[in-house]
Amino acid sequence: LDTITEPFVHLHVHTNFSILESPTSIPKLIRKAKEFGSPAVAITDIGNMYGVFQFHRIATKLGIKPIIGCQLSLCENHQDKSQKVRTNTIVLLARSLLMLSVFLRSLSVVRPNKSIFSRPASST
Repeated sequence: LDTITEPFVHLHVHTNFSILESPTSIPKLIRKAKEFGSPAVAITDIGNMYGVFQFHRIATKLGIKPIIGCQLSLCENHQDKSQKVRTNTIVLLARSLLMLSVFLRSLSVVRPNKSIFSRPASST
């Protein structure tokens, strides 16, 4: 097994803010990234961005570049029960503070409408 000499950055990580998906806390994630010599790490929790402020604060303090994102499941009309709900999953990463503010605003507006939701509903 060859040793990896280039820095590695995880770009799709769920934390304990992805309910029932990951037991990983943000402090533990960042400590492990630091331990493994990663210059940066991303969080892409499912359908929410509740952990981004804690993530940014701790990562910056420990010298790790925080990459903030979110995993979303998109569908045309999840309320139409006459058809099976088809979803598409997308992971979005904020490239700038402007993009981050657009993500946060969009999730605040769209979430109550539920055209973007955290987990695909079971289709029975």
